[in-house]
Order: sequence, then C-alpha cells, then structure tokens
Amino acid sequence: MDSQKIKENGWCQGAVFKYEDSQELCAKLGIDLPDGDRLIVLSHDCDVVHSGDAEPNVELAVVRSLATGVSGLSL
Repeated sequence: MDSQKIKENGWCQGAVFKYEDSQELCAKLGIDLPDGDRLIVLSHDCDVVHSGDAEPNVELAVVRSLATGVSGLSL
C-alpha cells in the first residue's frame, strides 16, 4: 500500500482499525480474529507513511474487547 493511501486511511501510531477493516486484513493474512476484537497500529508514524523498502513492515497488535468493561478506571 502506498504512503498516500495510508495517510488517507488515517493510520498512524496508536490508531485503532475499524472492526470491518480489522476483519478484512486478518482474513487476507489468514488470521482468526475473534468477534469484537480489533487491530491497533504500533509502528511509529514515520514508518507507517514511509515510501520505499527502508521500512516495509507495519507492526500491529490485537485489541481485545472487554465484555464487562473496567470498573474503577478514571481517564
């Protein structure tokens, strides 16, 4: 994917993929992603939008859905 498309999608470090996008990407990679879970971008912004072969990979992690929420958490 080119850097312009990545910018248009708003992918940056800490960005959480939409549920549908997470499912689509995992399906393409052959990964089983449980319902409700999503992917989050871990790579630095400069790596995500970099063109060329210097930074060819983007690091992602799975964000688990909490069925009951979190009590006592203040943000």
